[in-house]
Amino acid sequence: MKTHPKVLLLCSFNQSSANGITIGNLFKTWPEGQVAVAEFSKTIESIYVPQIRDYYTLGSKEARFIWPFRYLMRIRASASYQLNEAPAVPMPTKVGTGLKAKVRSILSTWQVRFLQSTGLAMVSREFRISAEFEKWVKDFAPDVIYASMGDINKLEFFAKIKRHFNTKCVIHIFDDYVNSRYESTQFPAYWQRRLDQSFRKALDAADLHLSIGDKMSAEYEAKYGKPFYGFHNPIDPDVWMRESTPKRTVEIKAKEPFTFLYAGKINRDTVTPLVDFIGAIERLQASGISLRLKIYSPYPFEEIYRLLGERAHAVYEGKLPYEELPAAFRHADALLLPLDFTETTIRYIRLSMLTKATEYMISGSPIFVYAPGNVAVAEYLSAHNAGYLCDQPKALQTSIEAFIEDATTRASISQNAFNRAKDHHLLEEVNERLRALILQTLES
Repeated sequence: MKTHPKVLLLCSFNQSSANGITIGNLFKTWPEGQVAVAEFSKTIESIYVPQIRDYYTLGSKEARFIWPFRYLMRIRASASYQLNEAPAVPMPTKVGTGLKAKVRSILSTWQVRFLQSTGLAMVSREFRISAEFEKWVKDFAPDVIYASMGDINKLEFFAKIKRHFNTKCVIHIFDDYVNSRYESTQFPAYWQRRLDQSFRKALDAADLHLSIGDKMSAEYEAKYGKPFYGFHNPIDPDVWMRESTPKRTVEIKAKEPFTFLYAGKINRDTVTPLVDFIGAIERLQASGISLRLKIYSPYPFEEIYRLLGERAHAVYEGKLPYEELPAAFRHADALLLPLDFTETTIRYIRLSMLTKATEYMISGSPIFVYAPGNVAVAEYLSAHNAGYLCDQPKALQTSIEAFIEDATTRASISQNAFNRAKDHHLLEEVNERLRALILQTLES
């Protein structure tokens, strides 16, 4: 048996997304030539990673929109690549400003909103195995197909892939979409049933079932009758431990002003707690306490301004390249991890471990968690005394004040978080555990 089986990743592999980063890290220790990527929707420039040579971007030969949207929406051409270096990034296409461009933009926005509200977004594309894709898969000859997806058509495509190629398959679940995504549609009962049916068929097709963490594994095993194994984003020490991080955890000194840092998306799951946090900081500043919040986000300023209003000017620091995040995290006085308290967010995120959690932990900077106490990431950090939890919005301001005044507690949770990340979340250990499970699956 090979020490590292050949793995085909069938997933969204965008290296600016949390899932893409996590999947890339989980297979980062595989030898060159042993991993290939079949990507659902992104361009080759956004999915390339140095250790992977073989790529296939699923396009018009494998997918088409359902009627009538196939006449209104285009799918880019399918393409295969074998790369030994990063592809050149194409020049950005000029965006039209005339009447036709405005009409197209309005129509596109309407189509997306219509598909999402009706639930049709989950079945908007039909997938098939083209002759070109079949040849590419057979030429690569994977020992196992690893898949991660989040809508009905992709789940059904995964089951079709299993039947067609008769190859061992792994499915990895990153969030509880199957029990939450239908809620925001106009026909929740119908889409709940459709999602559950397709999800169970995909689980039946898989030979190995992975989740994002222990809480999801326990619930899914009880609900779906399959053993699940938790795999979260592992830490690459070459990226996150290039400096002497442990010194940071025992030499915490508040600078002026005391600086909180948040790095990540600003969306429905984070915007309200961020607004709460900014408001609490403003009130503390008015009382004479020197502190601030810095936000790094991939979103453009216009989007941040739309969500945060005038406050965006005071907190938004732009987009920070991924390779610069470790230094930024280390140099902050504290790292903010915010999640909304609405039932919608809790249902979607409650079983998930955020990608940034382990990256925050290894930084050596203390983590301030402003989130519901019953979501997996808050429970995990609290269980290991690796984060300072405020799970009551009314107590936010007093919690911030107590946190910045208590250097001893900050030093303790920082050290605990760093030690936990170092002992349980480093790349080599996590990837070896995954490799052993895949080998065991192939031998069964």
